Amino acid sequence: MSNSHSLKILNPVGILNFSPMSPAKRLAELKKKKIGLYWNQKARGNIALDRVKELLSQKYEGLTFEWFETPISYEAPQEWFENVRKKGVHGVVGATGD
Repeated sequence: MSNSHSLKILNPVGILNFSPMSPAKRLAELKKKKIGLYWNQKARGNIALDRVKELLSQKYEGLTFEWFETPISYEAPQEWFENVRKKGVHGVVGATGD
């Protein structure tokens, strides 16, 4: 009878397959712009976005906002992004929470 043991260590993190992309260009001006607020329904991310909306509204004249959501842990389809574009937002602020 052998007293040898073996241990196999596995990495629980999945391998991500994605293409790197450059960050979006910053808007030169926010005055009178339409800003999208994106929330993926993780805990308290919506509270952070409400605060962002409040602070931006105080600082920049004529801002309007459009709310966007996806279900938690959901990869949005291309149609979702097309909908965001159709809403005519100039920029999007996204928040997640945990």
